[in-house]
Amino acid sequence: MTKLWAFKALIFFQVTQDFVFSIINSKAPKSLTDSKTISQVDFITGLPSLIVEAELVIFCAFFHYAYSVTMYQLSDEQKRAGEQYQNYGWRLIYKVFDLRDAFALIRLAFRVRQEVEQHARDMEGQDSSSLTELTPGQRLGSTGSSTQDERKSPTTEELREVSAQ
Repeated sequence: MTKLWAFKALIFFQVTQDFVFSIINSKAPKSLTDSKTISQVDFITGLPSLIVEAELVIFCAFFHYAYSVTMYQLSDEQKRAGEQYQNYGWRLIYKVFDLRDAFALIRLAFRVRQEVEQHARDMEGQDSSSLTELTPGQRLGSTGSSTQDERKSPTTEELREVSAQ
């Protein structure tokens, strides 16, 4: 619950401060904003930013309390269990920078594309043999346009669109 209140309080102070400074900036007298020590730009942007930074220093200390690291500390049993992996550090770093996995995935993508193209060629051969058996009137139907219900298998163009996607 402290985590929620820490974050909510920070947001509340930010919104409240923006509201107050928008009122002050709209009603500020010229003598306050046009002095030798502070300009109007300093009053509009600099002063609110300075207050935000001071608030964040306070909330930083509160966040260390709210988001404690004690729950992430290992117990003695967990430390003993982790000792067997103590010398794996450099090996794991090597595995992170190992590019063989990336190249294997690239090869897989090309292999899948080749299989899709081969399947499209196989389907194209089946389409041409089944279409030669039909007369032009049967291929197009009575209205002169093909419908989805009359087609038995996808056309070559449809297969090429699917393989391109």
